[in-house]
This record gives sequence, C-alpha cells and structure tokens, in this order.
Amino acid sequence: MDSSAINQSMSSSTRNRSTAPAFVQKQLQTAVAVGTMTYVYGLEAMKLKQVQQKLFDCYHGNPMAGMIPMVGDLMKGENAYSELWDRSEDGQATLKSHFIQKNDVLYYAGTHITVGSLSTSNQSTSMLADGRLIYSMAQNALKHGKKALSIEMDAYVDGKLPSGWNDDDLDEHILDGMWRLLNSNPVLDVDDDKHSEDVDDNDDDAAASQAAPNVQERPLDWVFPGWAAYLLF
Repeated sequence: MDSSAINQSMSSSTRNRSTAPAFVQKQLQTAVAVGTMTYVYGLEAMKLKQVQQKLFDCYHGNPMAGMIPMVGDLMKGENAYSELWDRSEDGQATLKSHFIQKNDVLYYAGTHITVGSLSTSNQSTSMLADGRLIYSMAQNALKHGKKALSIEMDAYVDGKLPSGWNDDDLDEHILDGMWRLLNSNPVLDVDDDKHSEDVDDNDDDAAASQAAPNVQERPLDWVFPGWAAYLLF
C-alpha cells in the first residue's frame, strides 16, 4: 500500500497541542505493534521484508487486501484492546490510568489520542510508521515482556499471590522489578537487527525513560517500554 497517499490525506489537526505526550502515544503504538506481530506470526513463514509489509498493512489497514487497520481496533477498544478504555455515560472514552501509571490526568480518545497521532512515526512528522519501525517496537516490547513475566512469576508462592495482594500490588511488583533491572542493566530500545534509524530518539527518551536518575525507588509514574502491551496481551 502506498504510504505517501495516506500521508497526504491525514489532517494536521490530529497532531496538535492537545495530543497526549510522546510516551503515552508510544505505549499505545507499541500495543498496536504487538497486536500486528501476533497476527502476522500466525501466518505462513515469510521473509523479513514481507513480514514488515504485512505489519504495515495490519497496522494501518489495506483496503485492497481487505485488511482493517488494527490501530482502529485500539481506538474503538475492540478485540485485544477491550480493556484499554473507561467509558462515561455519554460514551466518551478515557485511557485507563494503570496503562500509563498516571492518575492525575485524563486522556480522551479522539481528542488527546487519535488514529492520526498513533499512525505517524513520531509527533513531529506526518510520515506513517513503516513496517521496520512497527517490527522494532514489537520486538522491543517482547524482549521487555519476557523479563517482566519472569518478575511477575517470582511474586507467586505455590501458584498464589501473597495474602492481601490485588492487581495494583502485582503491577507495582512488576514495575519495581523492571525499574531495578533496567537501571542496573539497560536494554536498548532497538531491535536485534539494529535498525536504530527507525526509532525516533526524542520519542524513545520520553517513552522508555531508561536514562533514569540513579535513585533507589521507582518514580510512581514510570513504566517500561511495552507496559501497556504487556497488560493487554
């Protein structure tokens, strides 16, 4: 699918001052990327460039191939993304706070988070996220997810969580463990093929927060790259 044609049709109003911060956008973009990777890995084996093209088509949609954009699923809270949003009585959707660990601000679907804001490679360009970037985000999230799963499993004793624990306690356990791990042994936000040119440095700094201060305690609003995807998948 010709990405330039889609780029030209995107309204600049989707990238304005009201959009959510870069780290929020990157968390959600990564959640879409993981969803596309889950779909593509279920298909027949193909070469990397073909995988990346499929990821692009799945992420952004391809009417000629009958593919609906998965970014639209996220915005509507459908399929794997059904737990992403809180909905008010008037139907407005706001991002659930535990996906970004921020309780003092609301991000509205269609205002702060839009198909347009999640479709570009970063907030300073109108260029669509390409297949290589989508692949890189998904791979990065999966690497972090494996480490997070190991930390989560350490919380269980004889298959049960400690007495009195709830989901919030488990989230804090995972995030605290990842904070310590990433500060002692940073994980670069690039894929195994070292496609560093595909990842915008400014967005990564905002999203990953891996150049964190050398402190003992995790900032309450810190999350690792792929945290939202980890909760959803």
